[in-house]
Amino acid sequence: MGEREAALVATDAPYNIKARFIGGRGATKHDNFVMAHGEMSEEEYRAFLKSAIEAWLPVLPEGALLYMAMDWRHSLDLQLAARELRLEHINTAVWCKTAGMGSYYRSAHEFWLVFRKPGASHRNNIQLGRFGRMRSNVWAGYSLSGFKATRAQQMKDHPTPKPAALLIDLIKDSTARGETVLDPFAGSGTCMIAAQAVGRLACLVELDPRYIDVILRRYHRLFGRHAVHRETGMTLDELGRFRAASAGAPPLALPPPKGGERP
Repeated sequence: MGEREAALVATDAPYNIKARFIGGRGATKHDNFVMAHGEMSEEEYRAFLKSAIEAWLPVLPEGALLYMAMDWRHSLDLQLAARELRLEHINTAVWCKTAGMGSYYRSAHEFWLVFRKPGASHRNNIQLGRFGRMRSNVWAGYSLSGFKATRAQQMKDHPTPKPAALLIDLIKDSTARGETVLDPFAGSGTCMIAAQAVGRLACLVELDPRYIDVILRRYHRLFGRHAVHRETGMTLDELGRFRAASAGAPPLALPPPKGGERP
């Protein structure tokens, strides 16, 4: 991130749930995540969460908030990891969503734990409706795109996509335009899409090269802008053709943007 600080962390860490494929009983199946897919013990997973959060703290100012999605099985692990780092647990929001996995009680909610780096107050853009925003810690009405084709693409891109509108609202709750949002488990890049939509910058970290490709293609599809490789200055399409020519493999090709070249 260079010299820039992140005003906010908004991320969805892997839940360390053991499964051969992710995606429930639907038609689309995904391979496991590269880490924390059930291979860790309780102690190892807690240490994983702690070490991840600890790596972000140096780029966060005092008073910065960390929004972290977590399922009910591991919310305690996340709380204990954050407590060891002396983060302040200021709230837990409940995202009410369409029922997902489970055979006894189908999971129709997901936690978003909100922590604060101590030392200062956090930005509050809500203030009981002073700025026209009224919010509670029950988040209802968020879903993936209602368009069947778009929703299918989101589920194909990633096994656990988050609605962009949900990320847009939490970013607007506690950051100012031009500030940077950090997502250290980028997945399909929803945090970046949300930040772009409301005039914030985004810094993403993603370990799996498959999802880097998904993020860049999704960004291009939605905004009509090509990502540029920092070292070569090439777009994804150009870099793909260059590498394919070097390896003798078929070249990559970006789909044409929808809606023209618009920001």
